[in-house]
Amino acid sequence: MKKPVIILGIIALIVGSCGGQANNNQQFSNTNDMTEKVNITGHWKTDGAVVGLDILDKRTKTDEYALLRRMQEEDSRNGFFDGWQVEFKNDETFECFERFWDGLADYFHIAGTYKYMDANHIRIGVHTIEAQSVWGNENGTFELNGKELGVFLIDSIDGGFRLIRCMDGETDKQRIACSDMLRSLPSINAVNWRIFNWVKLDPHNRNTDNQKILNKGLAADGRYAPDKAKLLYTRNLDGEIIAFVFRYEKQNLIALYSRGPEVFAIYDLSQPLIEPEDEDEDYG
Repeated sequence: MKKPVIILGIIALIVGSCGGQANNNQQFSNTNDMTEKVNITGHWKTDGAVVGLDILDKRTKTDEYALLRRMQEEDSRNGFFDGWQVEFKNDETFECFERFWDGLADYFHIAGTYKYMDANHIRIGVHTIEAQSVWGNENGTFELNGKELGVFLIDSIDGGFRLIRCMDGETDKQRIACSDMLRSLPSINAVNWRIFNWVKLDPHNRNTDNQKILNKGLAADGRYAPDKAKLLYTRNLDGEIIAFVFRYEKQNLIALYSRGPEVFAIYDLSQPLIEPEDEDEDYG
């Protein structure tokens, strides 16, 4: 049985540009002088966040989706990725689904629409989420009739694009700065690495929103007053680990949360990642 994802430790990273004061009128300001639409049509791999699923499942709430090209032949078989993928079509519809090498059915199939607001912003709506299972669990279809997921900035990254959720009162540059903070994290592999000084949370946070998870984590850590923290940005790293950028007393900090078991930490790049001597060590 696959070992549960465990991660954490304690730490702080200060970055000045993310989450500062902004003019609401700059919310959709372009980050460059593009005059043509950024073309995202095609078949993309995602890196942990499932486009549209967070409308139904608060556990998957994220401010960023990645659209990654097939960089090497081994990344695909017969035109399909292993794992989550999304296809944006020319008719302004999209589908997001999960597939495996052995041809098993999707766990979820999400269908919706997207519309360009300008050259590099799109508005995404979700029409249906179909839950399927190869393990005999109940299936179900949720009709959402174009429920809005939000407006997203399309920004280029190595190997594709990132879709960054736009927020009132924050400019594109501020949102990109938050994204860059989380993308600066080292690769976190729960099997090979641990970050120390994590704290264990009370169980059953899985159905609460990100602000409540952050508040519980800060309270458990004991060094931060939750009512003084402002959640700025959330990124789902791999489906199990969620990274937060939050502002606390004029500093922008990074926190990590893992669902299995439910543990939390403030991240500090000044502390090295330590490989545990015993992978079977009890971290609870």
